[in-house]
Amino acid sequence: MFDSTKEDLKDILRWAEEGRLQLPEFQRDYVWGDSDVRSLVASVAKGFPVGALLTLETGGEIEFKPRLLAGVPAKDVRPTELLLDGQQRVTSLYQATRSTTPVRTRTPKGTEVERFYFLDIKAAVAAGMEFEDAIIGVPADRIVRRNFGKEIVLDLSTPEGQFEHDAFPLNCIFDSRNWFYDWRDYWKARGRDVSDLERDFDRGVVDPRHPLQDADHPP
Repeated sequence: MFDSTKEDLKDILRWAEEGRLQLPEFQRDYVWGDSDVRSLVASVAKGFPVGALLTLETGGEIEFKPRLLAGVPAKDVRPTELLLDGQQRVTSLYQATRSTTPVRTRTPKGTEVERFYFLDIKAAVAAGMEFEDAIIGVPADRIVRRNFGKEIVLDLSTPEGQFEHDAFPLNCIFDSRNWFYDWRDYWKARGRDVSDLERDFDRGVVDPRHPLQDADHPP
């Protein structure tokens, strides 16, 4: 029996983290690159269709050996559903928006790298700005360097560094309140009012009714 329902993306990613949603063992490994992750996040944020997810309820006559999605902490739990189509998309969104560990991805040249993603708040709400340009990818230590690592270009390794650059950590998208409280207090102490910027960002990106938090889910 087939059914088509719409679920909150937040719930789908939580099910993956809990192990309720897993992959059948025969599925290929996660292979998406940095540009793929950026493009997906931007597409979902703008409300563009990114395709449905196909899942299979477990417990039928045919049992497939399950495995957790890449990046999900190890746990011994039996899944209620297996993700048959949409692994690359769900894994990318889980690692980028929910996981506390960096996304393991690849550069255009195929080099394996680890990335944390941030949103440039001002760029994300700027009129006429391509949303993908507001997505900042940084190494696992959250520091961007150049000149063979001798010069620091961007340091987002601390909350203060993030506040200073108005760089919102994407993996806080579903639990952002405390980060915004601290960001607002940081700038208030320095005489800057970011309330209008916060409101625009909240309404345009973080609000639960925003497309970034919805997904089609036909089991």
